[in-house]
Amino acid sequence: MPRLRALLLCLALGLPSAAPAATAPPPACAGKDMVAEVRSKTPLLGRMLDWLLEWQIRGVPNGDGILWKIEGKGAAPSYLLGTMHVTDERLIALVPRLDPYFGPGRVLATELGEDLIGPGQYVLAGKLLLRSMATKGDSLAGITDPSDRSAVDEMLARIGLPPDRTRRLAPWFLAIAAGAPACEQERQKHGLTVFDVALTEAAKRAGSRIVALETADEQIDVIASISPAVSARMLVQAARATTSPDDGLATLVGLYFDHRIGLPLSPLASWWTAFQGGGDTFAAALLGGRNAVMRERARPLLERGNTLIAVGAMHLVGKNGLVALFRQDGYTVTKVW
Repeated sequence: MPRLRALLLCLALGLPSAAPAATAPPPACAGKDMVAEVRSKTPLLGRMLDWLLEWQIRGVPNGDGILWKIEGKGAAPSYLLGTMHVTDERLIALVPRLDPYFGPGRVLATELGEDLIGPGQYVLAGKLLLRSMATKGDSLAGITDPSDRSAVDEMLARIGLPPDRTRRLAPWFLAIAAGAPACEQERQKHGLTVFDVALTEAAKRAGSRIVALETADEQIDVIASISPAVSARMLVQAARATTSPDDGLATLVGLYFDHRIGLPLSPLASWWTAFQGGGDTFAAALLGGRNAVMRERARPLLERGNTLIAVGAMHLVGKNGLVALFRQDGYTVTKVW
């Protein structure tokens, strides 16, 4: 899903969405891992924070695993991997560890399959661009407080969306753009590969069959389902956030490598509250509704076995996450790492 946002944001700003920029090297992101910073600056407080995180993760079903083994029903084992849709080099370095799950006779199932490599990404970007411009009237009409409106205008201008552009874009797109980490967008604009794409390319080279669990239209429909009222709340919260999206992303990556993938909805990264502002309805569509679709389309793959399912890590966790859903289907699902 974030890769869709990157493609659309590049188009909206008049930038290339996939070709590397030749004028400068890609930036190294300076976002701060807020948990690591607390550990470094105040060790005692860091230990207390780690205790709190450990306590929190125990309350999140299946929130402490990245890779899971799926066994049962007489099929060869399959695996479920939680990913992050970003270019962080530490994530790319995980790809060789997954080589044993690639090869002839094996399947890699991702959210969008081969649509994120080759010509498919341009078709996807075009669809997104058309939907983002499907708006009438003032895109920010739902923000009635003058102070909030001014703060949102200033925030959008900082990311390259001044008023003359925002009025042409759908409110849901503006809400998504507001939470997009600037450094990650720049790295993708330079052509750096996101983790999911690196996985797909490695699996294809090894001879795996690539399968999509969703269609581009289905994902776009979910993004575009954010109502104007919810979009307005998300924009105001993003404008008032006390931490940057870059710091938020760095913190989430750190939590990922701590095997605490069930914690992005915590107060640790307050920028994420802009996303939480969508409320239960949008969260249910983004995760729960899509999880149900992924589960259904994964069933024949699991019956066959030798499949690696790689989707955003938040799709794994919780009582309606894929780990729990596959267990409901009668499989034994155990943590590998």
